[in-house]
Amino acid sequence: MPPKIGVALIGFEYSGCELHAVWYKNIPEINLVAAVDSNVERARKAAERFGAETSTDDWRKIINNPAVDVVHVNVPPSLDKDIAVAAAGAGKHILCEKPMATNLKDADEMIAAAEKNHVTLMIAHVLHFFTVDELIPEIDRRGGGHAAVLGITSGVLAPLLLMSLI
Repeated sequence: MPPKIGVALIGFEYSGCELHAVWYKNIPEINLVAAVDSNVERARKAAERFGAETSTDDWRKIINNPAVDVVHVNVPPSLDKDIAVAAAGAGKHILCEKPMATNLKDADEMIAAAEKNHVTLMIAHVLHFFTVDELIPEIDRRGGGHAAVLGITSGVLAPLLLMSLI
């Protein structure tokens, strides 16, 4: 079995705690190395709940941890650039939640840092490969009639709502 991928998840508000960490816990190839949150108690509880090896309220404390392969940035966009650039400088791959940055200059700096350090920078977009236009032909095929978009929803339950239609 190949070695596990070490992940430091930074940001344990709702999506970090109820989505990302839950998914990581259920992927056997992932080792949640660090739970990081500006609220040290929330970080500690997340580490306990999801089996992270360590917790802290300062992302700078884990950025050079050799067990960390990927830094998952799940913080307000105004904080993304500093974390991503530091992670790239430490040779870590970066998964950054959307939006990537609050301005083009910061986004360009993130890209340049990743390129300079030969690491992957990926912007997470949960529904990137789940588009309504792919579902309409399937709805039409199953219903035998014509499908039309009456409204669009987004959020955590959107894929489940749409899948219930087909």
